Amino acid sequence: MGSQDNVKFNSKPALRKPYIICGLSGSFNAGDVSVGVVNYLISQFHGLKFAEVPASRYHIYQIPGVESLRPVFKMQDGLIVESLLPVNQFYYVANPGSEHDLILFLGYEPNLNWEEYAETIVDLACDFRASRLYTFCGLLDRIPYTREPLISCTCTDIKVKQEMEYYHVTFSNREGMASFGQMLMYACKKRGWKV
Repeated sequence: MGSQDNVKFNSKPALRKPYIICGLSGSFNAGDVSVGVVNYLISQFHGLKFAEVPASRYHIYQIPGVESLRPVFKMQDGLIVESLLPVNQFYYVANPGSEHDLILFLGYEPNLNWEEYAETIVDLACDFRASRLYTFCGLLDRIPYTREPLISCTCTDIKVKQEMEYYHVTFSNREGMASFGQMLMYACKKRGWKV
């Protein structure tokens, strides 16, 4: 199965060199940073849903001790009247004030098939000739809330890193459990895409 077979399109908008911004719930969404950023952008810019990646191939609906992704059903008088299945959704924003439109991805960190899930997102980015992919992560730490938060950055290319130096970010030196954002970057790097 090709990774693009996993995407169900409602439409295929014509977009101009879009930036892709990914927000994923899961282990690295502390403070709702990842999902919160993307939800804010969808709301602020009136993002329109155009595609989704069904959850069933990448998510286990119930894992003990983990936030449940179980489907939610509403019943009235013994009949199912509403069903909400977990989905991973792509939205787009036409951005006339810039040469770049936006693709906003809102989803769940996968439990299964990490590489395929990442390749699905990167394939969509390539199909739309995206020029940049961003992810946001938040980690809980022992630093008191009264201190300035540390903002770090990871890139796949030295030129992108030099560009990011302009924003005075700290570059990550962390070693350990990967976030799905790092898996996305790994998929980009394998593809030779500089982010």
